[in-house]
Amino acid sequence: MADGGGEGEAKEEAPTFSVPADLDLRYFYGREELADCAVRLPTFAGEEAQEVKCHRLALCSLSGFFFRSFLQPSELPATSDIPSLPDDAELRRQMPVPALFQLMLRFAYAALRWEALEGQVAPWQLPGLYALAVLLEAKVLAEAAYSRLEGNLTPGTAASLLYVSKLLGGSSEDFKRAADRCIEVVRGGFGRLCDSPASLGLLCKMPVEVLVPLLEDDQLEIQNESSVLRAVRHTLWRRLPRAGRSLKLSGRLCESPKLFASEGLQLKWELQLLEVPLSELSATPAPPVDRFSASDSAAAAEAAPGEGAKLPELSLRLPGDAAPAALLRGRRDNGEAAVSAFLPLQNLPEGEEPSAEMAAEAADAEGKPAGRVRFTP
Repeated sequence: MADGGGEGEAKEEAPTFSVPADLDLRYFYGREELADCAVRLPTFAGEEAQEVKCHRLALCSLSGFFFRSFLQPSELPATSDIPSLPDDAELRRQMPVPALFQLMLRFAYAALRWEALEGQVAPWQLPGLYALAVLLEAKVLAEAAYSRLEGNLTPGTAASLLYVSKLLGGSSEDFKRAADRCIEVVRGGFGRLCDSPASLGLLCKMPVEVLVPLLEDDQLEIQNESSVLRAVRHTLWRRLPRAGRSLKLSGRLCESPKLFASEGLQLKWELQLLEVPLSELSATPAPPVDRFSASDSAAAAEAAPGEGAKLPELSLRLPGDAAPAALLRGRRDNGEAAVSAFLPLQNLPEGEEPSAEMAAEAADAEGKPAGRVRFTP
């Protein structure tokens, strides 16, 4: 007798389709259901192209730029490109577009309510978020970001916003308003900016038409003229072409049992030429300049007892008028300097002739002895 599929066999149940209890536009943030477009983010040399799937309705409600991009053509396009940005390394640091664009999307899918970004936006991100909002004509977001910036504008965030505004500004009234306000704050906190390596570095990268009037301003708030001198000196160090030669440094960290005992410790070693002699060095060295600095990572472990931990080979440009010293730092993953040493570089041989091994005392983050650096420049 043929098997007719007995009554006792279990029947497959159709999957239950449920509707989210908190269903609203925010449900679709980061999801591809019903996505009908994509946004291509700007890329720079060496970066992979990124494309973010979105919903036209959310983008067009947020941004005049996307409203035109998706609705103006007779045939609705499926993709849109964010306007290209100047290929400037500092601008990329101040405006990490992939992360900022996600914040913009979160704001759009929350029906343009800032509450969706509470706790999501770090203070240092506000200048970049404001700039991207202005660039994409996201007026509600731009006003919300600017109001929070203006209410808590420090010299550091003002310098960041000023830099971004000047590079992207063109004829934009929004950027001009932001730049004018930032110049006031930078002028009033100029001395504090010069005391911070990161802020000093950013200040000295400003366009000449911003930096020169600022340095000449009689209303510049400084405790003494050494702040202006430091800014001028670092600007010239950073920008002027200089004759010189290559410097390649190899070496090892010795007599540092505390670091050697940290199993698996990797340090990022940074070598930075100093702008001034050690006798003139302030408590905080000026920020590094790419062509006069180098970095690489290596394990802080001895190959054999007494041999020391080998440093990575570091190469940089040594200008003829450089100070006869360099700062070497080994940083942990969290950025903390675990060990540092000032390396003397006077009386180096000319050309490719190797120099004799030199030595310098190393210190930990608290300034306590942390071994010796033996090196050959």
